[in-house]
Amino acid sequence: MAPPAPSRNFEQNSPITTILRQICESYPESSCLRELLQNADDAQASEIEYVLDSNTYDDSPLIDPKLRAYHGPALLVKNNQVFTDADFASLASIGDSRKREDPASTGKYGQGFNSCFHWTDGPWILSRQWLLLLDPHREWSTDSGGPTYDILQDSLEIQNHLKTFQRAGVNTSQAVDATVIRIPLRTESQAEKSKIVSRQVTIQEITKALYDLGQEIREGGMLFLRYVRKVTVKIDGNVLWEACTTGSAEEDTKYAAFCIV
Repeated sequence: MAPPAPSRNFEQNSPITTILRQICESYPESSCLRELLQNADDAQASEIEYVLDSNTYDDSPLIDPKLRAYHGPALLVKNNQVFTDADFASLASIGDSRKREDPASTGKYGQGFNSCFHWTDGPWILSRQWLLLLDPHREWSTDSGGPTYDILQDSLEIQNHLKTFQRAGVNTSQAVDATVIRIPLRTESQAEKSKIVSRQVTIQEITKALYDLGQEIREGGMLFLRYVRKVTVKIDGNVLWEACTTGSAEEDTKYAAFCIV
């Protein structure tokens, strides 16, 4: 006789938005820029650039009309190392404790990266020939949540999305030899529906965070960095401040922050 079939099923599971909300509760909002800096250093990048882009991009068509909401003001974070296959796998394995314990053997972008969800409901990542559009709410990507597109294919929709990266100064007509993380700032309407953080994020708020990062570097708060030698902050293409090391990679790292108003 065959074993009985279950009458009901109560499989344990947790929506990705719940996990991201818990990560945001564990990482203070003030740590976002620092976490992205640490990610770049872990990837052995020598330079990182933060660019606050206040523009709204109205190009059409898009991959999905709902992505229009992500074409407004955004923070771009670029470093001069590529996003590896292991990095993509690390993002997909959110909550995997093995990756927290052994980041050297896996991707460099794990729990700390997800602190950026304090500010957005859908970060984008551009590196090599890949454009990853994270959609944890399954708002437009249905069953995927993380569709990744080849930017070298002939697609007007993809090219229109790539225009939102132009402030990062990368050539998107070829494979990008860098990593650019785009963090579209959460709008009021997105905040009303968000299951991660139900709060709108403003340009003024990110501007203050960028100033605060400069002050932290000025006070020696980034002396733990091993590889990053230069940090640049821009607003709409204008340099806000820049910090460079005064010694070689083998010497004690010292930073000087120069505020340009």
